[in-house]
Amino acid sequence: MPINLFSQLSLTWLSWRTSSYLYLIKRVTGTLTQALLFSLIAQSYLYGANTGADAAECRTVSMYPSYARIRSFDESHTKFASKYSLWLYRESGKDTVPKKEGEGFQALDGIPILFIPGNAGSYRQVRSIAAETSVLWFDPNIHVVDNPKQKNYDFFAADFNEDFSAFHGRTILDQAEYLNDAVGFILSLYAHTENPPTSLILMGHSMGGIVARLMLTLPNYIPGSVNTILTLSSPHSAPPLTFDGDLLRVYSAIDRFWYDGFHPSSQEPTLAQQRLHNVSVVSLTGGLLDSILPADYTTLGYLVPPSNGFTMFTTGIPDVWTPSDHLAIVWCRQLRRSIARWLLSIADISSPHRTYPLERRMELSRQIFMTGLEKYAEQDFDKTKDAVGVTLDKNKVNFLGPNSILKFNNGRHNPRKVNVIMTEPGSTFQFLSSDTLTYWEDAMIAESQTASVLLCSKDKSPNADPENSFAGLQCVDLFTYIRRIPRSSSDVEKLMDSSFDGEKDSFYGLKIEPSILDAFDMVIIHEPLETSKSHFSIAHLASASKANVTLKSDLNSLLMSNVHAKLPADRPLSTNIYIPGAWSSVLAYKVQFKNLEKKDSEFIPFIRQWRDEPYETKWHINVKNGAETHLSVHAIAPFTPFDRTRKNKGINLELWVDPENPQTDDPLPDIEMVFSVDVWGSLRLLVLRYRLAVVAHCLAVSLLVFLFQSVRYYHTGKFPDQVYGLGCICERKLFALLVIFLGSLSYLVKNKTVQRLLNLADPVVLHHKNEINISLHPNYSLNTFYLGLEENCLWFLGPAFFVMAIGINWFIYHLLVYTGLGLVYVGRLTKLFPRTFEEKEKPFMRWRKSKIGGTIVLVVLVTFYMPYQFAYLVSSLMQIVTVVKLMAHRNAKSACNYNISIMMLMLWVLPINIPVLIVFVHNFSINWATPFSSHHNFLAVAPIVALAQLQSQYSEWVPIPRQGEGRNTYFKAVVSVLAYIVFYCMIYGVRHTYWLHHLFNFTCGLILLGYGEKVLWK
Repeated sequence: MPINLFSQLSLTWLSWRTSSYLYLIKRVTGTLTQALLFSLIAQSYLYGANTGADAAECRTVSMYPSYARIRSFDESHTKFASKYSLWLYRESGKDTVPKKEGEGFQALDGIPILFIPGNAGSYRQVRSIAAETSVLWFDPNIHVVDNPKQKNYDFFAADFNEDFSAFHGRTILDQAEYLNDAVGFILSLYAHTENPPTSLILMGHSMGGIVARLMLTLPNYIPGSVNTILTLSSPHSAPPLTFDGDLLRVYSAIDRFWYDGFHPSSQEPTLAQQRLHNVSVVSLTGGLLDSILPADYTTLGYLVPPSNGFTMFTTGIPDVWTPSDHLAIVWCRQLRRSIARWLLSIADISSPHRTYPLERRMELSRQIFMTGLEKYAEQDFDKTKDAVGVTLDKNKVNFLGPNSILKFNNGRHNPRKVNVIMTEPGSTFQFLSSDTLTYWEDAMIAESQTASVLLCSKDKSPNADPENSFAGLQCVDLFTYIRRIPRSSSDVEKLMDSSFDGEKDSFYGLKIEPSILDAFDMVIIHEPLETSKSHFSIAHLASASKANVTLKSDLNSLLMSNVHAKLPADRPLSTNIYIPGAWSSVLAYKVQFKNLEKKDSEFIPFIRQWRDEPYETKWHINVKNGAETHLSVHAIAPFTPFDRTRKNKGINLELWVDPENPQTDDPLPDIEMVFSVDVWGSLRLLVLRYRLAVVAHCLAVSLLVFLFQSVRYYHTGKFPDQVYGLGCICERKLFALLVIFLGSLSYLVKNKTVQRLLNLADPVVLHHKNEINISLHPNYSLNTFYLGLEENCLWFLGPAFFVMAIGINWFIYHLLVYTGLGLVYVGRLTKLFPRTFEEKEKPFMRWRKSKIGGTIVLVVLVTFYMPYQFAYLVSSLMQIVTVVKLMAHRNAKSACNYNISIMMLMLWVLPINIPVLIVFVHNFSINWATPFSSHHNFLAVAPIVALAQLQSQYSEWVPIPRQGEGRNTYFKAVVSVLAYIVFYCMIYGVRHTYWLHHLFNFTCGLILLGYGEKVLWK
């Protein structure tokens, strides 16, 4: 920026401050505003309770674990044997163990599966799912899986010594390479068996899921050794932390390989296609309750096609219906039962792959993990699979017309009764019952207490009976297509009451859309001979147009006011309400229904909140009249890819209400609906998605403060304090310009042309061509710039975050100052610091031998052993000591203010370096020399170390030039670099946080020149 601009701002600030009363009012007002914003968000995050469908309802578990370390997997098989180890899980009393000492692996007779723990995870986390799988297989009294080819599983688990794989790219590379060696070793253990396995299943938790995907890209991967991957809360679409450049490059390489594997660019099969064409990937995520990892990061749709995988939320898995936090997802009782059922269902002991083919695996995955109400699941409807030939006596049939409602309940005892509802094009069939269905053939020969439902087509062959149109019907039994849904009645309070192992039975629901129903002529419902007193069943054939309602609203209108809608009295059993404007994952919502009361209703109304890709379903039970239901959605989220060609981006609310029967019920009023944005709940969501933005924004503010301080020093020769720089930022005109710029920035960085330009201008991309900021998939959009927002109406979030960053800097500055003054006071009491100080010039070449020796040792250690982050930590501590010493000297105000500003910058960069240091200390504790590669580059920290040393030795100097010293060009360079880094922090800082260290290192190198010029000028 031009120097005269900063001069004018400085003079404006100086004249403004002369009015002390006005200054005090503005300062207090600004501070209160910043504190209010920060406290509201903090209080919403810390004390905002998850209720309803987002409440934690996982049941505790029990097991009898035992572990055996496989010591024969040693250095002869892998170079990582001294760092990692392999364990075998055995459920005591269930799994077979060697009967004799030395028998070894002869007892292994199951299907191999390998568990991969996540960041700082333990191999012992395998115990919950492994124990449940063994119980389902070995317990003769449990029959929940109908698979004649199922077999027990041998659970292997990797012990990474609780490695921090989310912090360090080299670490997950080591883990993946080790596990490929382990896979080959595990398969060799079964060489003695008949038809030995050629592949195994991978199950990864958190970063373990990323390691599983990485394994298939490495040179030591054994072709065909993996065909099924299950991931639990794994961040597939974005790395959870961006403090390490190697981690981002590993992510980029994984994504490119997997994208090439499913999106061929040539007719010749690539290596990626050969390895991935038969691989299925299911990603399960815990939803909003996961406070460690945003659930938006677990999506796979942009890389893996629906034929090979999908992402599902635990809130929608039948019999689970609860969110799960990041750790509970591996032990949640309801979920582990579903996972164990899935493992036994896809098993095929007769195949060398030990699993069914890809198409069958995906079908079983959809049946177990999905609600069955998704459009994606319609492909599993098979006319031939459950075909039934039926002939009815038309004189003994109860005919019902379209839009008919059929109910039977309350322990009735009726003769066998068959109801026929003739279908019309564009109709939907809805069914809700307190009990499951009965097979048609069983209902014909035995007394059943539940209904049977068929979809039938008339016999259109030339041999059809012209006198009886109900002869030779070709039908499909819907017994296998009905799905469990949560119970919503007065005898339950929570979703867990009717989930797996709950005290109450669940409901059963069924929806047949026109895409399937139009191929049939009628629906046949066989009433049970006798029902229990608590039984009810409701069947409704209605027009699909009445069953679907779209709210005419966009996101802007939702933010401005509530949206109202009415559902007519002749509504069907289930009405789907689509809200196109509710597509932002950054916002929370709420809905309210009125006129829901109905006399003698069979159930209390409930809502199915759903969205496709990722497949998220939430059940809101016991919806009361006029009560607010709070909603959150994982749709379009910051920094994650989304399908820009998709038309329906909003959420759907499927309202199930006992319908009005015109023949028996009194007329019902229209249901009124009010939908709005939940402001308080939205504040809570900001913390989870923008935690990394704190470092970038606060560093940008500190740099801007340092810039104004430098300009002031250039003109007056006095280096002001941090409050001066913060005041310059808050000056009315500049602050207004910043608000306008930051407010419009979210809109600008959405533009595809601007994104391409910013991508090309990113030094990270210039340094590594494989690291790009845009989506690989042409149909998907990815916004990694600034705040990653797609919502134009949320323009105010950028200025709000910047205001909070100002407040945080103000608080941290005063905290450091008062802490330093306290140390000075203690030092003076102990006579460590003198009370007076006369500034004296020190000869430039008079260095302490201890400092020279310490610097040499530091250079050697970083070059050959320690990461450069260690040198940065030492430099930060040295700068803190320098500041405390200067605070004891009353005659060094300018030097003290300058060094405090440098310390503030160093402290904001410090969190970027801490994760790699944690990895180093962890590896040092287990006696493993980590190959940190680029982290041994001493040049990446040399200017910082040198600057800290010089500032410690010549603490009274301020290397920033002053006007009249003939160093205008150098000063302009310093100002320009500071302005550029502020811009980089705002645009790229959230997703390329690690690069901020290198930019700060460059800045320190530039400031070092000031010491040299100062000496030459003197």
